[in-house]
Amino acid sequence: MKPTFENMNRILTAHRALEPFANPRGSQQPVQSDMRRDAITDLLTSLRHYCSAFGEDFEKHMRRSEAHFNAETEQ
Repeated sequence: MKPTFENMNRILTAHRALEPFANPRGSQQPVQSDMRRDAITDLLTSLRHYCSAFGEDFEKHMRRSEAHFNAETEQ
């Protein structure tokens, strides 16, 4: 299934958020799939730390995120 225009924008936003985790030294090299997986894990872990520091329920945000994703990908 091809992403909608709106979802392509969301994908690009996520890509930009992952870049500092995938290329911590600002390398211009293409990101390999294992680096991308590590970057996703590192970003989620950092968000978990952020939520903990500010009294936010990370799991609640994950559930809300899943609901948003499902609504945004329905055909």
